[in-house]
Amino acid sequence: MHKPSLLRNGEKDSSEILEKEDPEHQDRLAKVVMFHSKGYSQSEIARKLNVNQSTVSRDLTEIRNKARSSLDLYVKEEIPNEFQIYVSGLNQIIKNLWEIVENDQNPKIGVKDRAYILSLLMQCYSKRIEMLVGGPDTKMNAKKHMDTIHHRERFADTF
Repeated sequence: MHKPSLLRNGEKDSSEILEKEDPEHQDRLAKVVMFHSKGYSQSEIARKLNVNQSTVSRDLTEIRNKARSSLDLYVKEEIPNEFQIYVSGLNQIIKNLWEIVENDQNPKIGVKDRAYILSLLMQCYSKRIEMLVGGPDTKMNAKKHMDTIHHRERFADTF
């Protein structure tokens, strides 16, 4: 699976065009991320890197913006793709399980085996519903919409 990089160069997003940066700048950004992830304050990072605190502040803002842009790209492109692959695979499994259950010609598949396969089918259907309700697009997330509806109903009942 493709993982976005916080410090990715040259990617063009409709919301932001990331300019090419020199290797020294990229190195400093990587060090700022490292020290920041270890809990160092901006002034401590500035002292370690021998730069102004305002430079560290700008670097952290740049890193956050790049991370947000990279995450947006990942959510828009990769997650729906992975979701589709998962659903397609699950549908194929369901199809294969039904073929096994309905194959009366195979004497090796007994009643217990068929019952077990049917329980696997139930698990597959449950997983498919779970994925569809909590799928990748939060705007289409049925559970979220149901919670919103219930919240509005409770709010309306108070008046």
